[in-house]
Amino acid sequence: MKFRKIYLLFLAFIGILNANAQSEYDKFTFYMDYYYTKPLSTNKEKPSYLCSYSDNNYLAINNILLKYSMNENFENGRLKVNFGLMIGTYSQMNLANESEYARSIYESNIEYKINKNLIFQYGIMSSHIGFESAIGIESSTATRSILADNSPYYENGARLNFESTNKKITANINYLNGWQMFFPQFDNQRPAWGHQIQYKPNKKITINSSSYIGPSPTNFPNTRYFHNFFAQYKLKPDLMFTLGFDNAMESEENNFGKNAQHYFAPVIIASYNIDENWSVAARYEQFTDNNMIMKNLGLKNVHGFSSNVDFKFDETTSARLEARYLKHREYESLDPNDRNNFFITGVFCIKTTK
Repeated sequence: MKFRKIYLLFLAFIGILNANAQSEYDKFTFYMDYYYTKPLSTNKEKPSYLCSYSDNNYLAINNILLKYSMNENFENGRLKVNFGLMIGTYSQMNLANESEYARSIYESNIEYKINKNLIFQYGIMSSHIGFESAIGIESSTATRSILADNSPYYENGARLNFESTNKKITANINYLNGWQMFFPQFDNQRPAWGHQIQYKPNKKITINSSSYIGPSPTNFPNTRYFHNFFAQYKLKPDLMFTLGFDNAMESEENNFGKNAQHYFAPVIIASYNIDENWSVAARYEQFTDNNMIMKNLGLKNVHGFSSNVDFKFDETTSARLEARYLKHREYESLDPNDRNNFFITGVFCIKTTK
C-alpha cells in the first residue's frame, strides 16, 4: 500500500512537470537503472554495507529518479527550486533510518543567488562529500565503492556556495542536521558543520577536500571528525585516474582527541574510453575499521577489486557489466571460511534531461 501511494505521487509529479514544461528556464531530469547480480562465490549474500545494487539473483530497480529544477541557470531571477523523487533498492537501503515516505525524497531545496560568486542553498541536498553520486551513469564504475556507500549521499541543512570568477575554485560551508539525516535522531542532538574546497587548475586536474564535524550517527554523543580527499587526473583525454581517501576519528563529546578511535577507506580507480561507445574501468578499494566505529556494519577490514566494461548506445543509454571481488579479513557475521564475495553485476542505465 505504501508503494502504491509512492507510485501515485510519482505520476502526479510527472503531470506537474508536463504542465510546466513550457518554461525555457526549467529543467527536467529522468534517470533509471535496472540491474541483475549473480554471486559466483560460496557466500551468496551481498555484504550489508553495500546500499547500492544490493540484491542478488533477480532483476531489480536500483534507482528511478525524477528531478525538476525551476530556473536552472538563474536566467529568470535569483531564486531556484529543486525537487526530486526516487524509488528502488538504493533508496530503501540508503535511507533505511528514515520514514517510508522520506525514502522517496531525492532532493528538496531552494537556492538564492546572492551575487555572481555566492549562492545560498537550504533544504535536502546532495552531499558535499565524495565523487560518486546516486546517479550511477555519472560514475566510471558500474557500482559504488565501499567508501561512497558509507559516507553521506544526502544532507539536510543550509549551505553557502562560492565559485571564483575564473571557475577554478569552488567552495562551500555547511550547517547540517547530522550525518545523512533528514531530522535529528537523538535527544539534545547538536548540529554538524562541514566544508568543501575544490580546485581545478586546468582541464586535467581536480583536487577536492571535504569535511564533517558533528555528532556520530553510530556512537552518539561522541563527535565524529571526518575528512574526504580525492584527486582526479586526466593523463590523456580518454584516460583518467581517481584517488580517494576517507579518514575519520571519533572522540568523546567536547574532548578532541581523547580516547580517539579511527577508520580509513582508500580507493583507486582508472578509467579509459576506448572509443565513443566502449569504455572500461578498474578499481581497488579498502575499508579498515579496527575500532568498529561503524559498528552497524559488523565490519573491521575488507579490501576488494573490480573491473567493468561499458557500452554506450547513445548519449542517454548505457549497458554496464562489472566483476567485483571482496575479501573480508574480519567480519563478525561471517564464518572465517566464508569471507569472500565474488559477483557479476549487469546494469542498464537511462538518463535524459529536457
